[in-house]
Amino acid sequence: MLISTAAVAENRILIDTRTATLTVLDNDQSVLVLDDIAIGRFGAGQDKKVGDGMTPLGEYRVTSIKPSEHFHFFIGLDYPSVADAERGLKNGILTLQQADAIRSAHAKGKLPPQDTPLGGHIGLHGIGAGDPAVHARYNWTKGCIAVTDTQLDQLLPLIKIGTRVEIR
Repeated sequence: MLISTAAVAENRILIDTRTATLTVLDNDQSVLVLDDIAIGRFGAGQDKKVGDGMTPLGEYRVTSIKPSEHFHFFIGLDYPSVADAERGLKNGILTLQQADAIRSAHAKGKLPPQDTPLGGHIGLHGIGAGDPAVHARYNWTKGCIAVTDTQLDQLLPLIKIGTRVEIR
């Protein structure tokens, strides 16, 4: 499947971890609502750390849209954000150098370092060869947001690199 960069520029994604929904909005108008999404197996929070199995809460942007051997497609996000870096520095999770590297990457419009104590490689993806029954019953990811492959196919034409994503 070819991903068009002609997706509506102002669409944004709202992920509600409490209601397990993903909504694509054009201004404040719902364009698509996907139910029964899965998040990290240990929930969601603002203080995500590498390997904790949690989905980060915050505001991000789409940085990549690629076919995935394991997950149908992977939509990468620019996690960790500057706000994540500030909290990580304040809480003693990051060094000043690590926080500065994250801030610098964002200032240059680049993907922030993915190997800090905050973790990385956060995105949206399908279930691919995974078990649909597991997806329907459990939060199972390592911190990403998962939807069914059919739902992902509905989402892909509505987004592009730079699309805003709010996870709350």
